[in-house]
Amino acid sequence: MTGLHRIHQTDKLWRCPVCRRPFSSKPATHACGKWTVADHFAGKPRAWVVYEALLDAARDCGPVKQVADEKHVEFHGRHVLVLVEPHSGWLTGHVVLGGSKKHTFELHAPDEIDEALRAALQQAYAR
Repeated sequence: MTGLHRIHQTDKLWRCPVCRRPFSSKPATHACGKWTVADHFAGKPRAWVVYEALLDAARDCGPVKQVADEKHVEFHGRHVLVLVEPHSGWLTGHVVLGGSKKHTFELHAPDEIDEALRAALQQAYAR
């Protein structure tokens, strides 16, 4: 772990009054609903293994919450860090680096989480 830990101020997040999903800004356009991480990985055990490794890599940066919506799963720190879309045996997604910058990935195995992806996670968490 690095020294870039920050205290999370989840009380400053805006929550949709209907679905209670947290957002860093108000109002946020989204599809209200109740989805779970498990919904996205039903019948996708190989993708789940890769997801757990990616989640562990994100948690190496500090506390991370998982938020599922209609299309993907997000990792949240103080804001959205990662968007993940599970497929039958792999993950696609991107790390949100700020502004329009992002680090796009496609992962088929846990050992594909390389130093460049870990650095992107650190950068996203530190912003």
